[in-house]
Amino acid sequence: MRWAFRSTFSQIIWLQMLAIVATSLIMPVAIFLFLSRTMTSYQLKVLHQHEQGLLGALNLSGSAPILPQRLRNRYGADNSGFDFAVVDAVGQSLISSQPGRVALAPLPAPGDKGPRIFKLRLKEGVYSGASFPETVAGRRIWIQIGENLEYPDVVLDDVLARFLPQVGWLSVVLLLVLLAVDVIIVRRALAPVLRASKLAEAITPSRIDVRLPVIGMPQEIAPLFQAVRNLVENAIAHAPSGSAVHIELDAEGVVRVLDRGPGVPADQRELLFRRFWRRRRTSSQAGAGAGLGLSIVSRIAERHQGTVSVEDRPGGGAAFVLRLPLASA
Repeated sequence: MRWAFRSTFSQIIWLQMLAIVATSLIMPVAIFLFLSRTMTSYQLKVLHQHEQGLLGALNLSGSAPILPQRLRNRYGADNSGFDFAVVDAVGQSLISSQPGRVALAPLPAPGDKGPRIFKLRLKEGVYSGASFPETVAGRRIWIQIGENLEYPDVVLDDVLARFLPQVGWLSVVLLLVLLAVDVIIVRRALAPVLRASKLAEAITPSRIDVRLPVIGMPQEIAPLFQAVRNLVENAIAHAPSGSAVHIELDAEGVVRVLDRGPGVPADQRELLFRRFWRRRRTSSQAGAGAGLGLSIVSRIAERHQGTVSVEDRPGGGAAFVLRLPLASA
């Protein structure tokens, strides 16, 4: 796959595909966990409402607990799918909608103060519920509310069980659509760069008339194609008539513009990149420029975390060096 990362466009597409694969795996699981937590919270709220209704109607003042018959009729296997049991502090069931007046779940640990979630199988089916600690007339009890998950009207667990595969496929489809949209957006955004790349390939020693366009270039790139131009124009302005200006570019992100001009004295090199400062020129160069070209190069280099400097060129002349950081692989 190394060839696929040689262009910016292919890098973006491959990285987008990797992101989509990771997201398509993570997103359904995250949504599933969130939905499961939400459903558990909702179920606990419903169970608590049932428990509060039983607590308000329960009478433990006599020898046997009393619960209005109308309330008892709401519970049991043949009714709403909910069952209840009232258990004392030693685990004995005082009253229950289950046959044989059995408890719905084992007694929670003595130190438990909040609702205790349980899930177990009884004769009537699989129950999910909670045990709520209460104190009535100075007596410690646990009110257990359970929901029969096999009851026809109980659909929450069925929805949860079917949710993960369905949302997983839906996520893949949506992310693939997003990838297609990203490809269009990225291709459109990089179109000027791709055009400039093709033009750059056409520039050869026999086609020096071809120029890279500045108009239409992305804002992040256009100031660079300008930095090099200013360096070249500066070198041409100071090179002797009939001499050549050489441009070197290496793989480390360094551009060198070499001329055979008078060079730059060491004490003037820091001043050279200041605004409106011009070194002494010959009479033929007097009045040429306002001293902004090299200062603009310096500003462009700084904005791209780079540097620009001037050195002596072996054999005479100056070497202007523009160093720019490489993009991370």
